[in-house]
Amino acid sequence: MADYWLQFSEVIPNLTADEEAWINAQLEGVAIVDGNEYAYELGDDQIKAGGKMIAAEKAEFAGCRAYRDMEDYDFGQHGFQVGFGFKFCDDRDTPTDGWGQHIWLYADEGAEIDLVAHFVQKFLRKFRPKDCWSLTYATTCSKPQVGEFGGGAVFVTAAEIKYESAYGFIEQQRADFAAK
Repeated sequence: MADYWLQFSEVIPNLTADEEAWINAQLEGVAIVDGNEYAYELGDDQIKAGGKMIAAEKAEFAGCRAYRDMEDYDFGQHGFQVGFGFKFCDDRDTPTDGWGQHIWLYADEGAEIDLVAHFVQKFLRKFRPKDCWSLTYATTCSKPQVGEFGGGAVFVTAAEIKYESAYGFIEQQRADFAAK
């Protein structure tokens, strides 16, 4: 049996203190119970709401604050996880990369690309509406399984998110070839 991975590594560079504070708040786990927002620790299945403990599944929303406005967000699918790895870094003393204070977004084994894109789009809308951001990712396999290697890319602006996968590209080329 093979193991499958989705991997990427990108940054949002040159963060201001306000941007970093906003990011920290957006990546906090929250639950909405009776219209009120309560914090919870990622990974917990109980929420302290109104002085009592309740099951997280009974919340109107549970997850990272960043996803509260995501139309197709599914707690059952995503759970309490951010959906990707992240780490704040400060490379102001490293003149070669020019990233300054930044957040490193990554996946070692797997991630939810749609969650990364949604989070970054919210950031761009709030702080950098004229900027763009991109991510390329690899899908790999621990054994040479036919058709199991690929990847893709995501291009994010404040207005839209565009996805392209190696699998989608191949499917389109096959369809175009068959139509000739």
